[in-house]
Amino acid sequence: TGTLSGCVVTESMPVAATIRVPPKGDLQLIEISANQASHHGASVRWGGNVIEVEHDSAGNALIQVIERRLDAEGRPIEGSASDGRFMIKASATVDHQFYARDRMITVAGTIDGSATVHLGEKTLTVPVVHVSEFMLWLPNMRDGPYWRHYDDYWYGPHFGFGRGSHNHQHGHRP
Repeated sequence: TGTLSGCVVTESMPVAATIRVPPKGDLQLIEISANQASHHGASVRWGGNVIEVEHDSAGNALIQVIERRLDAEGRPIEGSASDGRFMIKASATVDHQFYARDRMITVAGTIDGSATVHLGEKTLTVPVVHVSEFMLWLPNMRDGPYWRHYDDYWYGPHFGFGRGSHNHQHGHRP
């Protein structure tokens, strides 16, 4: 298990195609939620606001997200309507400083089962997205995301894990 950590970017970066462009079929959370079992392995691109981060016994990060509509670049639209919650699963340890509550995130990946979450006294079953790529957006910034593509090599302004942890800081914004 690696460490999923981040850097703050000072220059504008292009948004990865898998974040910017929805996958074929563009399945929405409401469609998956109605029949999660029949969509196992389906490709999705969803985004929203981080609610909380946990780690399971296998060391996977589980990031609970309240879904939001996405704009043309794949960025969640703050305050837009939501069809519910979903969970992001990543084979990594997450730095809670970067994945703070309400932080906007967009994920591309595949449906990998479901998880149970508690909302007050209610228990919800939400779809789990096994992440292949994601964008962690800087607060109140339209031009500076954190970006990560899951592979064993890294190129340019993103961070990663695979064989060890590769962190690269391009600077920071006040």
